[in-house]
Amino acid sequence: MLRWLGRPGEQEEMPDDETNESKGEITFEEDQSNGYRERTIKNASADVTIALAVDFNSSGERLTKSSVKQQGKLYIPIDANNLEVTQERVDKIVGLLNNTGAKTLNIAGNGIYTMKGKYTQEQIDGFTYGLLRQVLSSPNLKTPIESIRSGGQTGFDEAGAKAGLRLGIPTTVLAPKGWKFRDVNGRDISDEKAFKERFNTAGADDLTNTSTINVYAGTNEHAELSNFAYRPFKVESVVTGSYVTFNTVEGAFQAQKLSYTNLSTKETADIETSLMTAKGNEAKSIGRNIKGVNTKR
Repeated sequence: MLRWLGRPGEQEEMPDDETNESKGEITFEEDQSNGYRERTIKNASADVTIALAVDFNSSGERLTKSSVKQQGKLYIPIDANNLEVTQERVDKIVGLLNNTGAKTLNIAGNGIYTMKGKYTQEQIDGFTYGLLRQVLSSPNLKTPIESIRSGGQTGFDEAGAKAGLRLGIPTTVLAPKGWKFRDVNGRDISDEKAFKERFNTAGADDLTNTSTINVYAGTNEHAELSNFAYRPFKVESVVTGSYVTFNTVEGAFQAQKLSYTNLSTKETADIETSLMTAKGNEAKSIGRNIKGVNTKR
Protein backbone atom coordinates (compact mmCIF):
# COMPACT_ATOMS: atom_id res chain seq x y z
CA MET A 1 0.00 0.00 0.00
CA LEU A 2 1.39 3.37 -1.00
CA ARG A 3 1.59 5.86 1.82
CA TRP A 4 0.89 9.54 1.44
CA LEU A 5 2.59 12.49 3.13
CA GLY A 6 0.21 15.42 2.97
CA ARG A 7 2.71 17.68 4.68
CA PRO A 8 5.93 17.00 6.55
CA GLY A 9 5.12 14.75 9.50
CA GLU A 10 1.77 13.56 8.12
CA GLN A 11 1.08 10.11 6.71
CA GLU A 12 -2.07 8.28 5.79
CA GLU A 13 -3.06 5.26 3.75
CA MET A 14 -4.11 5.73 0.15
CA PRO A 15 -7.54 4.26 -0.65
CA ASP A 16 -7.54 0.82 -2.25
CA ASP A 17 -9.22 2.14 -5.40
CA GLU A 18 -6.37 4.55 -6.22
CA THR A 19 -5.03 2.46 -9.11
CA ASN A 20 -2.31 3.16 -11.64
CA GLU A 21 -3.53 5.15 -14.65
CA SER A 22 -0.74 4.02 -16.98
CA LYS A 23 -2.28 2.30 -20.01
CA GLY A 24 -0.51 4.03 -22.87
CA GLU A 25 2.73 3.46 -24.67
CA ILE A 26 5.56 5.54 -26.09
CA THR A 27 6.67 5.12 -29.69
CA PHE A 28 10.28 6.16 -30.12
CA GLU A 29 11.46 7.48 -33.49
CA GLU A 30 14.91 8.67 -34.50
CA ASP A 31 15.06 11.68 -36.80
CA GLN A 32 17.65 11.32 -39.53
CA SER A 33 18.78 14.96 -39.55
CA ASN A 34 21.68 16.20 -37.45
CA GLY A 35 21.05 18.49 -34.50
CA TYR A 36 17.79 19.51 -32.87
CA ARG A 37 16.30 21.88 -35.44
CA GLU A 38 14.52 19.50 -37.84
CA ARG A 39 12.87 17.34 -35.22
CA THR A 40 11.67 20.53 -33.46
CA ILE A 41 9.97 21.64 -36.68
CA LYS A 42 8.36 18.22 -37.17
CA ASN A 43 7.02 18.11 -33.61
CA ALA A 44 5.58 21.60 -34.10
CA SER A 45 3.23 20.17 -36.73
CA ALA A 46 0.86 19.00 -33.98
CA ASP A 47 -2.47 20.83 -33.73
CA VAL A 48 -1.31 22.61 -30.58
CA THR A 49 2.06 23.07 -28.91
CA ILE A 50 2.08 23.68 -25.16
CA ALA A 51 5.44 25.25 -24.31
CA LEU A 52 6.43 25.27 -20.65
CA ALA A 53 9.44 27.38 -19.78
CA VAL A 54 11.17 29.61 -17.27
CA ASP A 55 13.09 31.21 -20.15
CA PHE A 56 11.24 31.78 -23.41
CA ASN A 57 14.26 33.55 -24.92
CA SER A 58 16.43 30.46 -25.24
CA SER A 59 17.28 29.42 -28.79
CA GLY A 60 15.20 26.26 -28.44
CA GLU A 61 12.08 28.11 -27.30
CA ARG A 62 12.39 30.73 -30.04
CA LEU A 63 12.69 27.96 -32.64
CA THR A 64 9.67 26.11 -31.23
CA LYS A 65 7.49 29.22 -31.32
CA SER A 66 8.50 30.24 -34.85
CA SER A 67 8.05 26.66 -36.13
CA VAL A 68 4.54 26.47 -34.71
CA LYS A 69 3.54 29.86 -36.12
CA GLN A 70 4.98 29.14 -39.58
CA GLN A 71 2.86 26.00 -39.82
CA GLY A 72 -0.29 27.84 -38.81
CA LYS A 73 -0.70 25.92 -35.56
CA LEU A 74 -1.57 27.13 -32.06
CA TYR A 75 1.20 27.99 -29.60
CA ILE A 76 0.31 28.07 -25.87
CA PRO A 77 3.10 29.39 -23.60
CA ILE A 78 3.00 28.43 -19.90
CA ASP A 79 5.23 30.34 -17.47
CA ALA A 80 6.95 27.63 -15.44
CA ASN A 81 8.42 30.00 -12.89
CA ASN A 82 5.33 28.98 -10.92
CA LEU A 83 4.63 25.24 -10.84
CA GLU A 84 1.07 25.48 -9.62
CA VAL A 85 -1.88 23.82 -11.31
CA THR A 86 -4.62 26.42 -10.98
CA GLN A 87 -8.18 26.53 -12.24
CA GLU A 88 -7.31 29.64 -14.23
CA ARG A 89 -4.51 27.85 -16.06
CA VAL A 90 -6.59 24.76 -16.73
CA ASP A 91 -9.59 26.75 -17.99
CA LYS A 92 -7.40 28.89 -20.26
CA ILE A 93 -5.80 25.86 -21.92
CA VAL A 94 -9.14 24.06 -22.27
CA GLY A 95 -10.67 27.13 -23.89
CA LEU A 96 -7.83 27.43 -26.40
CA LEU A 97 -7.99 23.73 -27.26
CA ASN A 98 -11.73 24.03 -27.81
CA ASN A 99 -11.23 26.99 -30.13
CA THR A 100 -9.05 24.89 -32.44
CA GLY A 101 -10.72 21.49 -32.04
CA ALA A 102 -7.25 20.12 -31.36
CA LYS A 103 -6.69 16.36 -31.38
CA THR A 104 -2.89 16.27 -31.17
CA LEU A 105 -0.54 17.94 -28.69
CA ASN A 106 3.16 18.71 -28.78
CA ILE A 107 4.65 19.22 -25.32
CA ALA A 108 7.79 21.34 -25.46
CA GLY A 109 9.80 23.56 -23.17
CA ASN A 110 13.07 24.23 -21.41
CA GLY A 111 15.53 21.42 -20.86
CA ILE A 112 16.66 20.65 -17.33
CA TYR A 113 20.03 22.28 -18.14
CA THR A 114 18.37 25.61 -19.00
CA MET A 115 16.71 25.84 -15.60
CA LYS A 116 20.06 25.77 -13.81
CA GLY A 117 18.97 23.86 -10.71
CA LYS A 118 15.64 25.66 -10.25
CA TYR A 119 13.73 22.36 -10.38
CA THR A 120 14.44 18.65 -10.36
CA GLN A 121 13.16 16.43 -13.16
CA GLU A 122 10.78 14.87 -10.64
CA GLN A 123 9.23 18.25 -9.86
CA ILE A 124 8.81 19.01 -13.54
CA ASP A 125 7.28 15.58 -14.13
CA GLY A 126 4.78 16.07 -11.31
CA PHE A 127 3.65 19.51 -12.45
CA THR A 128 3.34 18.55 -16.12
CA TYR A 129 1.37 15.42 -15.34
CA GLY A 130 -0.92 17.28 -12.94
CA LEU A 131 -1.60 20.06 -15.44
CA LEU A 132 -2.28 17.74 -18.38
CA ARG A 133 -4.40 15.45 -16.24
CA GLN A 134 -6.69 18.31 -15.24
CA VAL A 135 -6.86 19.71 -18.76
CA LEU A 136 -7.55 16.43 -20.53
CA SER A 137 -10.09 15.25 -17.95
CA SER A 138 -11.93 18.58 -17.84
CA PRO A 139 -15.67 18.18 -18.44
CA ASN A 140 -15.43 21.35 -20.54
CA LEU A 141 -13.00 19.88 -23.06
CA LYS A 142 -15.02 19.34 -26.25
CA THR A 143 -12.60 17.23 -28.34
CA PRO A 144 -10.56 14.43 -26.74
CA ILE A 145 -6.82 14.52 -27.33
CA GLU A 146 -5.85 11.51 -29.41
CA SER A 147 -2.07 11.70 -29.24
CA ILE A 148 0.86 13.50 -27.63
CA ARG A 149 4.34 14.04 -29.01
CA SER A 150 7.58 15.56 -27.76
CA GLY A 151 11.26 15.79 -28.59
CA GLY A 152 12.22 13.67 -25.61
CA GLN A 153 14.79 16.05 -24.18
CA THR A 154 15.27 16.41 -20.44
CA GLY A 155 12.97 18.84 -18.67
CA PHE A 156 9.50 19.49 -20.07
CA ASP A 157 9.90 17.38 -23.23
CA GLU A 158 10.58 14.34 -21.07
CA ALA A 159 7.82 15.26 -18.62
CA GLY A 160 5.25 15.61 -21.40
CA ALA A 161 5.98 12.15 -22.80
CA LYS A 162 5.85 10.60 -19.33
CA ALA A 163 2.50 12.29 -18.71
CA GLY A 164 1.10 10.92 -21.96
CA LEU A 165 2.16 7.43 -20.92
CA ARG A 166 0.57 7.74 -17.49
CA LEU A 167 -2.64 9.15 -18.95
CA GLY A 168 -2.99 6.31 -21.41
CA ILE A 169 -2.61 8.51 -24.50
CA PRO A 170 -0.56 7.26 -27.47
CA THR A 171 2.70 9.21 -27.28
CA THR A 172 5.49 9.68 -29.81
CA VAL A 173 9.01 10.81 -28.96
CA LEU A 174 10.98 12.06 -31.97
CA ALA A 175 14.64 11.98 -30.99
CA PRO A 176 17.52 13.69 -32.81
CA LYS A 177 19.80 11.51 -34.90
CA GLY A 178 21.98 9.35 -32.69
CA TRP A 179 19.44 9.51 -29.84
CA LYS A 180 21.08 12.67 -28.60
CA PHE A 181 19.92 14.39 -25.42
CA ARG A 182 21.39 17.01 -23.13
CA ASP A 183 21.89 16.28 -19.43
CA VAL A 184 21.60 18.58 -16.42
CA ASN A 185 25.17 19.78 -16.97
CA GLY A 186 24.51 20.73 -20.60
CA ARG A 187 26.46 17.75 -21.91
CA ASP A 188 25.18 16.11 -25.10
CA ILE A 189 24.86 12.34 -24.85
CA SER A 190 24.27 10.03 -27.82
CA ASP A 191 23.10 6.72 -26.43
CA GLU A 192 19.85 5.01 -27.45
CA LYS A 193 19.59 2.89 -24.30
CA ALA A 194 20.22 5.84 -21.96
CA PHE A 195 17.78 7.98 -23.96
CA LYS A 196 14.93 5.49 -23.59
CA GLU A 197 15.65 4.43 -20.01
CA ARG A 198 14.65 7.88 -18.74
CA PHE A 199 11.03 7.05 -19.58
CA ASN A 200 10.91 3.60 -17.98
CA THR A 201 9.63 4.88 -14.63
CA ALA A 202 6.78 7.00 -16.00
CA GLY A 203 4.14 4.33 -15.52
CA ALA A 204 5.89 2.20 -12.96
CA ASP A 205 4.09 3.41 -9.83
CA ASP A 206 2.70 0.26 -8.24
CA LEU A 207 0.09 1.37 -5.78
CA THR A 208 -0.16 -2.13 -4.32
CA ASN A 209 3.35 -2.12 -2.88
CA THR A 210 4.66 -0.68 0.37
CA SER A 211 6.90 2.05 -1.00
CA THR A 212 6.68 5.56 0.42
CA ILE A 213 6.59 8.78 -1.57
CA ASN A 214 6.56 12.37 -0.43
CA VAL A 215 3.53 14.44 -1.38
CA TYR A 216 4.09 18.07 -0.50
CA ALA A 217 2.78 20.98 -2.54
CA GLY A 218 5.28 23.38 -1.00
CA THR A 219 8.21 21.73 -2.76
CA ASN A 220 6.25 20.37 -5.75
CA GLU A 221 6.89 16.78 -4.71
CA HIS A 222 4.06 14.86 -6.40
CA ALA A 223 2.03 18.04 -5.98
CA GLU A 224 -0.80 16.66 -8.11
CA LEU A 225 -1.62 14.29 -5.23
CA SER A 226 -1.64 17.02 -2.59
CA ASN A 227 -4.71 18.27 -0.74
CA PHE A 228 -3.82 21.64 -2.28
CA ALA A 229 -4.06 20.41 -5.89
CA TYR A 230 -6.82 21.77 -8.11
CA ARG A 231 -9.18 18.79 -8.42
CA PRO A 232 -12.88 19.78 -8.41
CA PHE A 233 -15.25 17.26 -6.84
CA LYS A 234 -18.69 17.22 -5.22
CA VAL A 235 -19.54 16.64 -1.54
CA GLU A 236 -22.53 17.38 0.63
CA SER A 237 -22.84 20.95 1.84
CA VAL A 238 -22.72 21.34 5.62
CA VAL A 239 -25.31 24.11 5.20
CA THR A 240 -27.92 22.72 2.82
CA GLY A 241 -27.10 19.01 2.60
CA SER A 242 -27.14 19.21 -1.21
CA TYR A 243 -24.06 18.50 -3.29
CA VAL A 244 -21.67 21.37 -3.95
CA THR A 245 -18.32 21.56 -5.73
CA PHE A 246 -15.01 22.24 -4.01
CA ASN A 247 -11.92 22.99 -6.08
CA THR A 248 -9.53 21.29 -3.62
CA VAL A 249 -9.56 18.53 -1.03
CA GLU A 250 -8.22 21.08 1.45
CA GLY A 251 -11.28 23.28 0.96
CA ALA A 252 -13.68 20.39 1.57
CA PHE A 253 -11.70 19.26 4.62
CA GLN A 254 -11.72 22.71 6.22
CA ALA A 255 -15.46 23.08 5.51
CA GLN A 256 -16.20 20.09 7.74
CA LYS A 257 -15.12 22.17 10.74
CA LEU A 258 -18.26 24.27 10.24
CA SER A 259 -20.35 21.37 11.54
CA TYR A 260 -18.68 21.82 14.92
CA THR A 261 -19.36 25.50 15.48
CA ASN A 262 -22.22 27.66 16.72
CA LEU A 263 -21.92 30.13 13.86
CA SER A 264 -25.08 31.50 12.28
CA THR A 265 -26.36 29.93 9.08
CA LYS A 266 -25.28 33.01 7.11
CA GLU A 267 -21.78 32.98 8.59
CA THR A 268 -21.46 29.25 7.89
CA ALA A 269 -22.70 29.64 4.32
CA ASP A 270 -20.32 32.54 3.62
CA ILE A 271 -17.31 30.59 4.86
CA GLU A 272 -18.30 27.45 2.97
CA THR A 273 -18.71 29.44 -0.24
CA SER A 274 -15.23 30.91 0.20
CA LEU A 275 -13.76 27.45 0.76
CA MET A 276 -15.41 26.06 -2.36
CA THR A 277 -13.37 28.30 -4.67
CA ALA A 278 -10.25 28.93 -2.57
CA LYS A 279 -6.82 27.70 -3.59
CA GLY A 280 -5.29 25.09 -1.30
CA ASN A 281 -3.18 27.44 0.80
CA GLU A 282 -6.07 29.93 1.02
CA ALA A 283 -8.43 27.19 2.22
CA LYS A 284 -5.97 26.20 4.92
CA SER A 285 -5.78 29.80 6.15
CA ILE A 286 -9.58 30.20 6.13
CA GLY A 287 -10.01 26.97 8.05
CA ARG A 288 -7.53 27.99 10.71
CA ASN A 289 -9.49 31.19 11.31
CA ILE A 290 -12.89 29.58 11.80
CA LYS A 291 -14.01 30.65 15.25
CA GLY A 292 -15.53 28.51 17.96
CA VAL A 293 -14.70 25.05 16.63
CA ASN A 294 -15.67 22.51 19.30
CA THR A 295 -12.86 19.96 19.21
CA LYS A 296 -14.47 17.79 21.94
CA ARG A 297 -17.60 16.89 19.97
